[in-house]
Amino acid sequence: MIGPSPDRKATVLVVDDVETNRYVVGTWLRRAGYAVLEAATGGEALAAVEAGGIDLVTLDIRLPDMSGIDVCEQIKAEPATAALPVLHLSATAVETADRSEGLRRGADAYLVEPVEREELLATIEALLRYSAARRRAVRLADHLRSLHDASLAATAATTPDELVSSAAMGAGAIFGATAVVVASVGDRSLVAVASPDREAKALPCAETLPADVAAALAGGGTVDPRDLPALPVVTEPDGYLTATLTDKGGSALGAVLVAATPAPSPDETAEARLVLDLFTHAVSISIENLRAYDLEHRIALTLQRSLLPEWAAAPQGLEVAVRYEAAAAHAEVGGDFYEVLELDGDRVLAAVGDVVGHSLQAATVMAELRNALRAYALEGHSPTAVLERLDRMLRRFHPTITATVCITVLDRAQGRLTVVNAGHPPPLLIGPGGARLVHEHASVLGFALRGPEPVTIDVVAGTTVLLVTDGLFERRGETVDDGMERVLDVATSWAGTLDELCDRLLAEVGPGAAATDDIALLALRFVDAPAGP
Repeated sequence: MIGPSPDRKATVLVVDDVETNRYVVGTWLRRAGYAVLEAATGGEALAAVEAGGIDLVTLDIRLPDMSGIDVCEQIKAEPATAALPVLHLSATAVETADRSEGLRRGADAYLVEPVEREELLATIEALLRYSAARRRAVRLADHLRSLHDASLAATAATTPDELVSSAAMGAGAIFGATAVVVASVGDRSLVAVASPDREAKALPCAETLPADVAAALAGGGTVDPRDLPALPVVTEPDGYLTATLTDKGGSALGAVLVAATPAPSPDETAEARLVLDLFTHAVSISIENLRAYDLEHRIALTLQRSLLPEWAAAPQGLEVAVRYEAAAAHAEVGGDFYEVLELDGDRVLAAVGDVVGHSLQAATVMAELRNALRAYALEGHSPTAVLERLDRMLRRFHPTITATVCITVLDRAQGRLTVVNAGHPPPLLIGPGGARLVHEHASVLGFALRGPEPVTIDVVAGTTVLLVTDGLFERRGETVDDGMERVLDVATSWAGTLDELCDRLLAEVGPGAAATDDIALLALRFVDAPAGP
């Protein structure tokens, strides 16, 4: 709950072993509008304080079972009651040393009897005023601390579901109350309900707020999140504080509702609205960032898919299978690509590359590299010369970007495969005589270092060449060799089609839904040499 009812009277516990004294002080307090409880011993006083509902204690020093100073010390020693104001009233402990000891050991004020009614009431009013200010300061500090944590959690969210769920849990944690968040993120409308004793789960939501749902919210009843709206609640339900989520242009993105029953005081309501507005502003920024992030991902993914067809035409005498898998929907697109190109009647080029980085820029540089690779290869340049030209192009036009590329050229007439690798994961060859990884490689493109040396390997019909990008196997704590060994284990145990091999690699080696990098696969099988003229 956000706060206590503003209509509740302050309750004063009057502790004195003399009934007449309790009657006099109690009468003054009741006439001044306070609720009064009484205790005759220190034990009774501590039990009443422990039961709760006490706003101030007037405490005699001389009690039959223990000293009032000791009672005060015990009250102040408990975290739950440490802020409870204690006023010593004494007709016997009246010396300066008595007053000094009482104040030093925890009392908030010390009056010597007989005391005038006006002085007593003024002192109590001042103590309650100070206590209320202290509670407000502590409450606001707690709210701001929780606001900081909740805002960070919302900012760190990388999916719409995670964002809406964390926002609901954050609002619930800030106010210690049931919270509802409804938001439209991208093309999805979601709702999440969180309470102090359970976590939130984002679910799709309806477009309107039915009357029975509004009534349930107002009464603190159970609400099916799927009945809540995608757009902000226009009329604030009774018992809930509502703040609207908006974008920079003022368009509605959703709303945050927080339970506020029983109704808080006007001051507490103003404070709660301030904190809630700050939180909704942070959540709105997070939604906009996620929408922009998602838009860039969609643009880059559309560009990349338009440049990488889902299939590659197989030249005569070859089988070809390709796969491209984008990382999870919240991640940026990378620069992975593949290429299969028939150079002449006998030679076929197969290549895979990876532009370092994940952004729209990486996707556009990938397109440039792939088109340049095709042009240089069709001009008749050797694989080594192609990579040297790609390196110069990167350094001239994109000096801050690097890339890895592996080119293979199969000469079907001579039964020979040439491999030239610039920093890419090693290609895998699987033939009748066994399997091998071609580890020889030079540095990545973009550094003007030593160019790659070609490796020539004799191949026969039935040989499979597999080229992959590191998104398929890369894992924290593993080397490239470790990852490629897992690829090797799956590939060498499979005897089906190349399409089936690619699917199995994605299923058994790939990271699945946890992918943080794009994956490109190219599998090529040398079926037979071309027929003679």
